[in-house]
Amino acid sequence: MDALWSALAHELPSVEAITYHEPTDDCPPSWAVGFEGGDILLVDALPDPERLVFSMTLGEVPPDQRLLMYETVLRVNAWLATQDDVVCGIVLSGSQIVLRGQQRVAELDLQALRRTVLDIQGAAHAWWYFLQTRELGVEEVVLDAHFARA
Repeated sequence: MDALWSALAHELPSVEAITYHEPTDDCPPSWAVGFEGGDILLVDALPDPERLVFSMTLGEVPPDQRLLMYETVLRVNAWLATQDDVVCGIVLSGSQIVLRGQQRVAELDLQALRRTVLDIQGAAHAWWYFLQTRELGVEEVVLDAHFARA
């Protein structure tokens, strides 16, 4: 697994750091992947079936927006459930919205890891953009070059 993470870091110039965290009684082995611009992708290695679970926090939902956001998350997850090649979904953790995906280790090679990481980062940027602009009028929304995909 370490060789895959090292290869990914060399292949993706946007990766600034990858940190491995030893397993404890309460937590599985995990990695934190830091990207240019401050994105952090957390990856937990889970057994039965052996898989990697990817998580990226998207932001906090203001109390007055929670019902609307919960409805949006339910609709998006229902749509995602109908898609064949989806690697992620949205979960709520307290007042935080978290993008979560997984990849079976048996199917994992460098290209699969790269695709999953980029798909989750791209989806996180789309959600972040949605969260930042959902109350703006169309004329106020400006695309940010920060969201260019590697």
